[in-house]
Amino acid sequence: MKDYKADLSKKQISLLEKATKSEISCFITFLESECQDIHAFDALAKPTTKKITVKALYDLHSSGITLKNIETYIDQLKSTIYETIEEEDPWLFHQEPPIEERLQEEKMLNHEHLEWTTNLLEDVAALDLQRLIKRRLDKQQSLSKGYITSKQKDKDWPVIRQSMIDEGFSEKEIQEFHKRHYKATQKKRRTIRKKKTKKPKK
Repeated sequence: MKDYKADLSKKQISLLEKATKSEISCFITFLESECQDIHAFDALAKPTTKKITVKALYDLHSSGITLKNIETYIDQLKSTIYETIEEEDPWLFHQEPPIEERLQEEKMLNHEHLEWTTNLLEDVAALDLQRLIKRRLDKQQSLSKGYITSKQKDKDWPVIRQSMIDEGFSEKEIQEFHKRHYKATQKKRRTIRKKKTKKPKK
């Protein structure tokens, strides 16, 4: 497998390691418990853990790396770490029942392949595209009214969609993002009717 270090700067490597640290640490704890301690992943449910991971992924993406490439680098980093661990303890990954089967049994994500971390790339895409939407909005309209109209979002969608294609997203992923994030976050305009006050008769 290609070494991610050959493509990334020291700062980018640091961000990649920071983004994967939480899930890898939890997974190793899970392995060391012979796949019995399902609470090993409790830290991933903390908002601060998610916030730190998303920020590291977003900063990495902002440094010029596509989301698809980040996913590839995550896989390469994971393999490198697992190889080192397996050299120290050859039997750690040979669990009974198998690791994947145990995770499925507990209805958990595939933490062996860092599914929790890679799933957060969708959050990074959402943040990235929200900024793109804001840049395309008329500043005066945005500041004075404070909302994005449905018409404006429909008008901007082709550009957003193309940016996702350029990032390497599949059609299925694009449609999922459109449904779960793009349309779901639309703010509805509210109209406030003022009550008319009757003038007293003279």
